[in-house]
Amino acid sequence: MAEPVLLDASALLAYLHREPGFEVVRQAVREGAAIGAVNLAEVLGKVREKGRDAARIHTALGALGLTVLPFDEGDAALAGELSPLAKSHGLALGDRACLAQGDAPEDAGAHRRPGLGHARPRGRGAGDPVDFRSL
Repeated sequence: MAEPVLLDASALLAYLHREPGFEVVRQAVREGAAIGAVNLAEVLGKVREKGRDAARIHTALGALGLTVLPFDEGDAALAGELSPLAKSHGLALGDRACLAQGDAPEDAGAHRRPGLGHARPRGRGAGDPVDFRSL
């Protein structure tokens, strides 16, 4: 069985707007992808900025069956630890939140804006591989 896929905001936005790479995201969604609550908030905010009805999009996303992962204190601590990488690697808070929720290795900041990451289920050990893919 394949590892579950954790989407970041840019991946889900690519899917919604049928941008390059959306097919990869579509397949991940079909296979039970997840998105973190912080990244979902970013998607809904971007949709709202474009004048679209965020509530309608939220309902449509719910129909996709995406699992929404809560952003807890441990995730916040790890995202904060990644902060020094933010400037040098162009990582916004949403990017760091996604990396934290995927239990990314310390050097994961080298992967700018990961489109898809295989999220490690809670309880798996640190150092287990996490595969980050750009769209």
